[in-house]
Amino acid sequence: MRTYELTRGMPASAEIVFDVAADLSLMYRWLPPNLHLEQTGPSKVHMSADVESPGGERHLESDSTVRYDRGRRRLEWNAREPTGYGGWLQVRDAGAGTSEVSVHLEFSEEEPEALDARADLEDSLRRLEGEVTRRVREADARED
Repeated sequence: MRTYELTRGMPASAEIVFDVAADLSLMYRWLPPNLHLEQTGPSKVHMSADVESPGGERHLESDSTVRYDRGRRRLEWNAREPTGYGGWLQVRDAGAGTSEVSVHLEFSEEEPEALDARADLEDSLRRLEGEVTRRVREADARED
């Protein structure tokens, strides 16, 4: 199993960050552009992705179970075969109206796509920060 974990500071409270991160309708804005999600049930998501691998581009599809724990500000997902993919996202308060989000990814050993997971994870968290910043600005504009 290959694992990757990254934490990034966010310019908003943990509640705001979790609301943005857990909103399936917004995930396309911050997840890797080659990853597509479709909600198929209350806690079910269908994932499809086109990924580069040593043998050329591959198309992957899997169904995942997603658990939302708003109290802990935690999302967990676990894909059924064939991808061997799972992970979690957790948001914690960092004080002074800021927070930090940690993402942990797990890939089966057979998945060479995991080699680029760190760069994708860094890019995704940077885009998530952008979405959070947009949400805060929109809220501030409504208050003015």
